[in-house]
Amino acid sequence: MTLPDHHDWLPHVAQQWNKNRDYIWTTMCQIWVKSMAEDADMIAFAEFIRERISGLKQS
Repeated sequence: MTLPDHHDWLPHVAQQWNKNRDYIWTTMCQIWVKSMAEDADMIAFAEFIRERISGLKQS
């Protein structure tokens, strides 16, 4: 993508593909996780989320 402002990329792709920005962003994140994220990073992230959810339940 060669748009002058990288912030314009997401809405541009969403419009071109007739999808909303959330769909494009979610899809990009899913692809990144499947292809780039290390197992240890994903485990740490999941633990972080579990701790936050647990903290909400205790409040």
